[in-house]
Amino acid sequence: MAENALQAVVDDIEAQAEASFAVEREAEVGDRGRAEYGQVALAERLMASRGADVRLDVWGVGPLRGTVAEVAHDWVSLQGPRDWVVRLTAVDAASGISAKAVPDVVWPSTTRLRLASVLRGLAAERELCAFHLLDGRRYDGTPLRVGADFVEVATMNAGCLVTFPALAALSMVARR
Repeated sequence: MAENALQAVVDDIEAQAEASFAVEREAEVGDRGRAEYGQVALAERLMASRGADVRLDVWGVGPLRGTVAEVAHDWVSLQGPRDWVVRLTAVDAASGISAKAVPDVVWPSTTRLRLASVLRGLAAERELCAFHLLDGRRYDGTPLRVGADFVEVATMNAGCLVTFPALAALSMVARR
């Protein structure tokens, strides 16, 4: 009888240990998952959303809707009635984007292009653009030259430099 009682106590202790281990393991897995998700960037979620219709709320501009066309580390392009290039740091909310993420290690090499590269392409094409700033101001003009952290814009009146940190988004202006 004492042997059965001892076995029952041992079995009870083992059951408690297994339950405790399961709780600890579940917590560790949850913590690890949260820590890994903490490394996911907005650009990675947008990359998984290429071809999807999304809404981006952009400082100084407001809500923009369009189809995610291109994504890079610091910008995203939306196609729609009006095409946009949006600096990711200017996005304060997004909806309609994929719940999945595509890690940047598998992105095509063309996605390594920075905003400056996009602006240099627009300057080469002499595209008329609307430069929307974070504070709501807007400059319409043609990008001429692109520096390390600014773009020189020829406007109707004169010209100006628009710094990248102040730029929220740009859109192509329809030619008349």
